[in-house]
Amino acid sequence: MSLIRWNPVNDILTIQEKVNKLFEEDNQTTSNAFTPLVDIIETHNDIKLIIEVPGIKEKDIDIQITDGSVVVKGERVFDEDANKENYCKLERQYGSFNLSFAVPPNISSPAVSATLKDGLLRITLRKKVEPSSKSIIINRE
Repeated sequence: MSLIRWNPVNDILTIQEKVNKLFEEDNQTTSNAFTPLVDIIETHNDIKLIIEVPGIKEKDIDIQITDGSVVVKGERVFDEDANKENYCKLERQYGSFNLSFAVPPNISSPAVSATLKDGLLRITLRKKVEPSSKSIIINRE
């Protein structure tokens, strides 16, 4: 085993690189996008998605359902009348979001509904009603 001489400058550079990377990642995620919080509830009859979208208008939200997925896109726009220079602190996130959820094949597309109230987008995906049992008729030959 060989001995390696310790150089404290290398440790400082490594720490500096990690801090720089942390701030770069933070700036990338908060500058033009955010991810709303989501609750998913499944019952016997349906699947409900409850998405927090306070301050977002209906016209700024798009919901698409395709075979196997539901895609929710939207945007929270910064108030044009507000003067950013007057803010002491700005914590709310602005920008666009794009959420995609896989759904099982037993979802009935025509029976999907959505409501927006009090900053909560509620999407209800109704399950197809499948008979629990089926009678089989025996044919005589």
